[in-house]
Amino acid sequence: VRRTQMKVLQRTPVVNARANTRAKSFRFGLGKPPPAPPREFDKKFAAASVLLSSAGLIDLLAPGVVLDLLSPSAIVGPDFLYTSLVRLNGSFAPLAAVSAGLIAEASTSDRIESKTYSRLALGLGVYQLAAVAACGVAVIERAASPELLALQAAVGIPTMWASASFLRRSGSNFIDELRSVSVDVQEGCDVRAKSTAAGRFFSGNLIISLVVGGSFAFSPYSPLAIPAIFVGETEPAAGALLRVIFGTSALCALCPVLFILQDSAERGAGFLDARSTRLLAIFAGLATLLVDAGTIGSILDSLEYLRASNAVPGLEDVDTTQIPNLISALLIAGVLGVYFISVGV
Repeated sequence: VRRTQMKVLQRTPVVNARANTRAKSFRFGLGKPPPAPPREFDKKFAAASVLLSSAGLIDLLAPGVVLDLLSPSAIVGPDFLYTSLVRLNGSFAPLAAVSAGLIAEASTSDRIESKTYSRLALGLGVYQLAAVAACGVAVIERAASPELLALQAAVGIPTMWASASFLRRSGSNFIDELRSVSVDVQEGCDVRAKSTAAGRFFSGNLIISLVVGGSFAFSPYSPLAIPAIFVGETEPAAGALLRVIFGTSALCALCPVLFILQDSAERGAGFLDARSTRLLAIFAGLATLLVDAGTIGSILDSLEYLRASNAVPGLEDVDTTQIPNLISALLIAGVLGVYFISVGV
């Protein structure tokens, strides 16, 4: 009995010390603020992923729902011009939903301090902030109904909230991350500095996406979005709204992923083979293919409309000889999208 008591007395200080250490570590986070439960962030971004997926399905499969929420006075010209733009906007939704899902996984596995997920979170937050702001301006200008703003806010506000919470927990915020964007852009677009073929490929695609997305988002008028031959020299308000959303989608949903892919390629095959990187490559390729398919479909609809409108003054003189070249270029871009997917597979 005495020996047993001695053993208990000898072990008790050690056990108590370990328990106290664990308690202090749990209570004080080893000198850092106590971490929030990882499941909190998982739920936020899981919800954002579902919302983004649902919005994308509506844009891709039922674009008429969005058109019904636009003011009739804001739509000038044939409806297929606006239907194609709605579908193009939905092309980035699967990529954004996957990005949100990956952030949710990173939250549960305590990888929240990785710059990869901070870039994705910033992109998603700005992506939805721009969409909500564009819809708000459209409502003020009476180009869209309040219901469209409400639907966009139902997707955008939870996504922005999740992004802000993630950045704050990882020790950053929107302002700090925005300051690092210019550095990331310069580094990501320096094709000559890349040492791998994959790095140069993704860097080149990043430059193209920045140019295309920026021209759609910030140009005062984009003839590529709504050709003047159909609507005149003044861009319709509905066309401006959908064009701006497309541009910001390319800039904020696709470009951060392209930066991550080129950075992973430069770090080595091990980084490019990671599950998160492969998923991003697959869905970036899917977004590229969806944009190409939507653009080609819009061109074919335009040709059919022109052929059926020979009696309309001016339309019979439209030069369409360069249309096959444009379609060929889009097909080549589609091949590049297939390469994205092959990297992920």
